[in-house]
Amino acid sequence: MNKFQVRLNKRNIPEEELLADLKRVAAELSKNSLTNLEYTAKGNFGVNTFLRRFKQWNLALQKAGLEAPNRQDIPDTELFENIAA
Repeated sequence: MNKFQVRLNKRNIPEEELLADLKRVAAELSKNSLTNLEYTAKGNFGVNTFLRRFKQWNLALQKAGLEAPNRQDIPDTELFENIAA
């Protein structure tokens, strides 16, 4: 017979614990960036927890020392420099 387990939601998770879990999943996948779908499959917390805490998925990745795969709100000067290059 399977044992029933209740999984309680944690509240007020320290930022360091959230970022450490992002790093753990990235290391497990041998990646320097994560999509929210990759994190959902192996992470300990919900993606919405990161969005509430950091406002953007990319900001959470950056705070964890990971690369943000999809940048938004890039300044026009940087875009034109990229075109020129």
